Parts: sequence; structure tokens; C-alpha cells
Amino acid sequence: MNKVVFLPIPQRNPQDPMDELATLIQNSDLPDLLSELEAKLGVILDYTKSFQTISDAAKRPSTDV
Repeated sequence: MNKVVFLPIPQRNPQDPMDELATLIQNSDLPDLLSELEAKLGVILDYTKSFQTISDAAKRPSTDV
């Protein structure tokens, strides 16, 4: 019968300054980029809601005489 051996995977601490990814994020403008992206997505969502309102209004039958 074969035995399966699972080797432990070393856990990296994201707060460790030696961790390359953590260092890269800390040294980048990632937080600023995410804030800008969030603002732009908010504007896109507002436009989408406006277009949906216009589309819904166009589908309703006209009540003008």
C-alpha cells in the first residue's frame, strides 16, 4: 500500500518586510490606484443606472394625446 506524504508548505507573513510582494505593494501606488479605480467605477455605475432609467421609460407606452 502506498503512503501519501504531504510536505508542509512554508507560510509567508504578508507583514514581513522581506516578503517581495508585501514590499512591492508598500512601495507602489497601489492604494492610490485602487481609490481612483473605485471612483471611476462609481461614475460608471451612475451612468448605467441613468441609461437603465431612460431605457425603461422608452419601453413604456406613451400617455400623450
